[in-house]
Amino acid sequence: MQNQRQYRDKIASFLLTSSLLSFTLCFFGPLNLFIGNILEIPLLLSEIWFWFLGVSIIFAALLFVLQYIISLKLSWQRVNAVFMGISILFWIQGNFLVWKYGSGVLDGQAINWSLYHKYGIFDSIFWLVVFLVFCLKYRQISRWGKQLSTLILLIQSITLAINIFQMPEVQAEEKRRVIDGTYKYSFSNEKNVIIFVLDTLQTDVFQEIIEEDAELKKSFDGFTYFRNALGGYPTTYPSIPLILTGQYYDNSIPVRQFVKETYLANSLPKTFKENGFRVELYPHVNKTIYMSEEIASNIKLETTKRTASLDNIKQLYKLALFRYTPHYLKRYFSDIDIVIKNRNDFKEDDLTFAKNMSSKAKNDSNENVFKFIHLKGAHAPYNLDENLQERDLGSGRNAYKTQAKAAIKITSIFLNKLKEIGVYDNSLIVIASDHGSSGFKIENTELNMNIPSVKNDDLKTFTSYVSSLATLLIKPFDSVGEMQISDAPVSTADIAHTVVNLSGVGNRVPGIDIFELTENTDRTRRFFYYSWTHDYWEKEFLPPMTEFHVDGFSWLFSSWKNTGMEYRQNGNKVVPPVYKYNSIVEFGRTGNASSYMQIGWSAPEEEFTWSSGITTTLSVPLESADEDIIFTATVTPLLHGNLKNQRVSIYIGNDLIDTWNVTATGEYSIHINKRFIENSTLLLTFYFHDAATPEELGINNDKRMLALAFRSFYISKANSTE
Repeated sequence: MQNQRQYRDKIASFLLTSSLLSFTLCFFGPLNLFIGNILEIPLLLSEIWFWFLGVSIIFAALLFVLQYIISLKLSWQRVNAVFMGISILFWIQGNFLVWKYGSGVLDGQAINWSLYHKYGIFDSIFWLVVFLVFCLKYRQISRWGKQLSTLILLIQSITLAINIFQMPEVQAEEKRRVIDGTYKYSFSNEKNVIIFVLDTLQTDVFQEIIEEDAELKKSFDGFTYFRNALGGYPTTYPSIPLILTGQYYDNSIPVRQFVKETYLANSLPKTFKENGFRVELYPHVNKTIYMSEEIASNIKLETTKRTASLDNIKQLYKLALFRYTPHYLKRYFSDIDIVIKNRNDFKEDDLTFAKNMSSKAKNDSNENVFKFIHLKGAHAPYNLDENLQERDLGSGRNAYKTQAKAAIKITSIFLNKLKEIGVYDNSLIVIASDHGSSGFKIENTELNMNIPSVKNDDLKTFTSYVSSLATLLIKPFDSVGEMQISDAPVSTADIAHTVVNLSGVGNRVPGIDIFELTENTDRTRRFFYYSWTHDYWEKEFLPPMTEFHVDGFSWLFSSWKNTGMEYRQNGNKVVPPVYKYNSIVEFGRTGNASSYMQIGWSAPEEEFTWSSGITTTLSVPLESADEDIIFTATVTPLLHGNLKNQRVSIYIGNDLIDTWNVTATGEYSIHINKRFIENSTLLLTFYFHDAATPEELGINNDKRMLALAFRSFYISKANSTE
């Protein structure tokens, strides 16, 4: 009888422990992560849960058999305690020891593992101690092992149920809407309105390229190039709605609600559809439009049932293992592509678009057509050269410019084909970028001399704002002649109103007609800057946004003014707090530096924030500015191989204040004369002579241009410290 009871205890313990380990890694982990990314993945919970359940049951059965076989030679209590210890360690790691790795796994940036050794040390010690406890105290643990396994399974079940209950309301129909590409290359013999977006194409680089290549420039006959154009944001998500609706997003409502409401109101797609046009939208990222038949003719409700693929499941399991494994194992699961593509959506890369345009484009439609086409353009990674050959171009401005030239060549192919099929003249065409790049300095100084009032000194520190420098060209209907250049103060927010006016379909879309502006127009334009990370695709709101006003030519540092206004979620507007002398301001995820950080920063990490690009800026309101001050920062340089130091020039406006030669982590100071402090605000720009990407240094695949990791700063009055 006692032997039977022990056997039943053994079997029950093995079953519970096997289930705990299997369901933690194979069911609860990936399902919770799926729910956390549910808006990104074009699948329904009902379509994938059984995959994870099936795998969990099979894996649990294998673990049960493995425990049983091992117990034939060792004490079953010891075997069960070891397996239970491993199960609990995975559970604790995935739910409590969730370390932050900066812009790593889901942001397309490689993790700089050398910065996080402390996580590995802690995880290793913790796992070793817990494992030894379960090995040595196996008799005591076996007495309450079944209850503990049951409790943890119950906790995970309740947690999953809560997450399912609280997950965003995603209707099946919403996830079933797909882009239909049947008529992408069909154009109207009556009237075409085309919005053609080249992602990340910076306007000064566009000018460089067309001045260097006369044949490319000829492709843009009938166009006006608005060289002084300004984008609204540094990244794609809000920039495309701004182009198509003329409406700025300011974090006052959830971004998806904003997208839906503005597109269903007076957007370009809705307006043209109401006016009898066949409206076709081909976004680079579906989230930038509202997927509805109400605004586009080529958005369809998928009729065939979609099922998860093995690759979908594999990616979710990799993400789960990244979260649940200790630090030194995570790197083996860090190559994750969680943006699982909708298999039934119409998607093309830029090169395929160029080939299809050349071979498939036809003038065969009797109805008016509105098309929005968004290509990858000059966006990283840079892998398309000027001859339209696919190869790894590396990183840096030369690689960026090469891919930009490829994007312009594809645009030339597109325009020349429109001419060939006889629809160029009867087409209103807008060629735009959603924003500029980030951190690539304006270098074409010989071209800058053709810009009114431009001094090279005014461009010297102007690299932080280049993400605003969107390219914009417009060809009205029947416009002919050599491409014209206008320096009128225009914005991508004006595109929608201009297109509506030129097309004669009404004027309800907000904005200003670009062609009514002259180079002498006195106008203040808006730009909202923020530090972007991939996870904001899934969040309700965008990062806190700092508002800038631009009065004058957008390329010039002197045209920019920081309003000091920060827009946070739910419409909260925050003015940076006045700095109190000698108080320490800390960077990083838990620091208080965000109110003072302006343009040129990466997303904050655990204890520091990297500079991003060639320059970065700080704006600090002071209690008073009645005497000289000393600014002191604690920084860590990016060093590797032959890169032994980071040279830094510090400017206020166009005045060089001081230089640093940063060779190691430490404090570095600047003495600042009071005459450089305007309106009691310290505005510092750091120019990095040796900024580089970890990829080009051979550290990892991180393509961010980094120089210094800022840890903290403080400001003191010079007379009280010298």
